[in-house]
Amino acid sequence: MGIVLNKRGRYLAYFEETYKLWFLSGLEAGSEDNLQKCCGAMALDYDDIVRQAAEENTQLQYDGNTRKAQDLGVFGAPSFSVGKEIFWGDDRLEDAIRFAGKD
Repeated sequence: MGIVLNKRGRYLAYFEETYKLWFLSGLEAGSEDNLQKCCGAMALDYDDIVRQAAEENTQLQYDGNTRKAQDLGVFGAPSFSVGKEIFWGDDRLEDAIRFAGKD
Protein backbone atom coordinates (compact mmCIF):
# COMPACT_ATOMS: atom_id res chain seq x y z
CA MET A 1 0.00 0.00 0.00
CA GLY A 2 2.87 2.34 0.78
CA ILE A 3 4.29 2.13 -2.73
CA VAL A 4 0.91 2.91 -4.29
CA LEU A 5 0.32 5.88 -2.01
CA ASN A 6 3.88 7.13 -2.48
CA LYS A 7 3.21 7.30 -6.24
CA ARG A 8 0.18 9.46 -5.43
CA GLY A 9 2.16 11.76 -3.13
CA ARG A 10 0.21 10.51 -0.09
CA TYR A 11 2.78 8.31 1.64
CA LEU A 12 3.46 10.56 4.63
CA ALA A 13 -0.27 10.94 5.34
CA TYR A 14 -0.62 7.14 5.11
CA PHE A 15 2.41 6.61 7.35
CA GLU A 16 0.98 8.93 10.01
CA GLU A 17 -2.50 7.39 9.81
CA THR A 18 -1.38 3.76 9.89
CA TYR A 19 0.85 4.24 12.94
CA LYS A 20 -1.78 6.35 14.70
CA LEU A 21 -4.24 3.48 14.26
CA TRP A 22 -1.66 1.00 15.50
CA PHE A 23 -0.45 2.92 18.54
CA LEU A 24 -3.77 4.45 19.60
CA SER A 25 -6.27 1.78 18.52
CA GLY A 26 -4.16 -1.37 18.55
CA LEU A 27 -4.72 -2.07 14.83
CA GLU A 28 -1.35 -3.40 13.67
CA ALA A 29 0.14 -1.66 10.64
CA GLY A 30 -0.43 -3.78 7.54
CA SER A 31 -3.46 -5.58 8.97
CA GLU A 32 -6.62 -5.57 6.90
CA ASP A 33 -8.52 -3.60 9.58
CA ASN A 34 -5.77 -0.99 9.70
CA LEU A 35 -5.59 -0.68 5.91
CA GLN A 36 -9.37 -0.35 5.57
CA LYS A 37 -9.54 2.33 8.26
CA CYS A 38 -6.58 4.19 6.73
CA CYS A 39 -8.30 4.27 3.37
CA GLY A 40 -11.52 5.46 4.97
CA ALA A 41 -9.77 8.22 6.90
CA MET A 42 -7.91 9.31 3.76
CA ALA A 43 -11.01 9.12 1.51
CA LEU A 44 -9.39 6.42 -0.66
CA ASP A 45 -10.98 3.43 -2.39
CA TYR A 46 -9.66 0.42 -0.44
CA ASP A 47 -10.37 -2.10 -3.21
CA ASP A 48 -8.59 0.07 -5.80
CA ILE A 49 -5.53 0.51 -3.56
CA VAL A 50 -5.33 -3.24 -2.81
CA ARG A 51 -5.67 -4.05 -6.52
CA GLN A 52 -2.83 -1.67 -7.40
CA ALA A 53 -0.67 -3.02 -4.57
CA ALA A 54 -1.08 -6.55 -5.95
CA GLU A 55 -0.01 -5.59 -9.50
CA GLU A 56 3.22 -7.16 -10.72
CA ASN A 57 5.07 -3.85 -11.19
CA THR A 58 4.24 -2.82 -7.61
CA GLN A 59 5.44 -6.17 -6.28
CA LEU A 60 8.67 -5.84 -8.30
CA GLN A 61 9.27 -2.40 -6.84
CA TYR A 62 8.57 -3.73 -3.34
CA ASP A 63 11.06 -6.59 -3.89
CA GLY A 64 13.66 -4.13 -5.20
CA ASN A 65 13.16 -1.83 -2.21
CA THR A 66 13.53 -4.81 0.14
CA ARG A 67 16.80 -5.89 -1.51
CA LYS A 68 18.13 -2.34 -1.36
CA ALA A 69 17.25 -2.08 2.35
CA GLN A 70 18.92 -5.42 3.06
CA ASP A 71 22.03 -4.31 1.18
CA LEU A 72 22.13 -1.20 3.40
CA GLY A 73 21.86 -3.37 6.52
CA VAL A 74 18.33 -2.29 7.45
CA PHE A 75 16.39 -4.60 9.71
CA GLY A 76 13.38 -3.98 11.90
CA ALA A 77 11.01 -1.09 11.74
CA PRO A 78 11.13 1.73 11.65
CA SER A 79 14.58 2.17 10.14
CA PHE A 80 15.76 5.28 8.33
CA SER A 81 18.67 5.63 5.95
CA VAL A 82 20.44 8.81 4.96
CA GLY A 83 22.97 7.87 2.34
CA LYS A 84 24.75 4.88 3.85
CA GLU A 85 24.01 5.91 7.46
CA ILE A 86 21.28 3.83 9.17
CA PHE A 87 19.12 5.00 12.09
CA TRP A 88 17.05 2.35 13.92
CA GLY A 89 13.88 3.09 15.90
CA ASP A 90 11.41 5.93 16.03
CA ASP A 91 13.51 7.59 18.73
CA ARG A 92 16.25 8.11 16.10
CA LEU A 93 14.06 9.91 13.55
CA GLU A 94 15.16 13.36 14.73
CA ASP A 95 18.81 12.25 14.51
CA ALA A 96 18.26 11.10 10.93
CA ILE A 97 16.65 14.43 10.04
CA ARG A 98 19.56 16.37 11.57
CA PHE A 99 22.07 14.13 9.80
CA ALA A 100 20.28 14.69 6.47
CA GLY A 101 20.64 18.45 6.94
CA LYS A 102 24.43 18.29 7.20
CA ASP A 103 26.47 19.42 4.20
